[in-house]
Amino acid sequence: MAKIMNGKEEYRKRLFSIINHINRVRQNGEILINKLLDHGQNELALRLAAAISVHDASKFTFIEFHGMYSENEDIKKAAIQHHREINSHHLSYHLSHKEMSECDIAEMIVDMKSRSDEFGENLNDFFKKFSKSHKITPQSSFSKRANYFIDLILNQPLKPIKEIDEI
Repeated sequence: MAKIMNGKEEYRKRLFSIINHINRVRQNGEILINKLLDHGQNELALRLAAAISVHDASKFTFIEFHGMYSENEDIKKAAIQHHREINSHHLSYHLSHKEMSECDIAEMIVDMKSRSDEFGENLNDFFKKFSKSHKITPQSSFSKRANYFIDLILNQPLKPIKEIDEI
């Protein structure tokens, strides 16, 4: 069983780390939602708003809250696996990246943007490492969709959406 924190400050630090990440996801999500609305993708913006409103809520469950910070590597791995397998914005939730919905990919990019900010990394580099570790080619439809959302959130010049859909 995971070691349960006794110290008030350790508990507070862990709790606010999660809250701060979720707030960062919501801030980045709002940027992407606004960009989607600007591009007439109202329904996707609505679905993304719903998704980010409950983003990472599972981190407040016992297994994740205590397990992710466990000194026991098996418990830590189980907690991370639990998180990834019950949240659809994680690749592990799906059998393949090809099964991820447009909203899942958008939320994943918002999450990656937030994590890359937390680690002081560039989002493009962060996504490239992710793709390489999951053996996802840059030419795949998944990568093209993800890069579309990356470009939106980073305010980069865009390819027309039609061009991406045809690939």
